[in-house]
Amino acid sequence: MDYIRVGIIGVGNIGSAHAAAIADGKINGMKLTALCDISNEKREQLSQKFSECKLFDDYKKLIDSKETDAVIISVPHRLHTEIG
Repeated sequence: MDYIRVGIIGVGNIGSAHAAAIADGKINGMKLTALCDISNEKREQLSQKFSECKLFDDYKKLIDSKETDAVIISVPHRLHTEIG
C-alpha cells in the first residue's frame, strides 16, 4: 500500500485544517478520499475545493462506502463516542 485513504467526519474549523493538510500532501502516506458533513452548504463548498473526494451527509454512509482505510472524527466532542 502506497498510502492510507483517509476520510474526515465533520469538516468545520479543525476538520478543514486536517483536510487541507492531507490534500496538500503535507502528511506523507495519506490521501484524502472522503468527506462528511451534515451541512448542505458546507458540502457544496467542499465539492469545489476537494473535487476528487466523495462527499457524504451521514458518517455511516461514509464508513459503509469502503472509500477509506481510516477516518478522522472532527465533530463536537460530545459526538465522538457515538461515531467512534
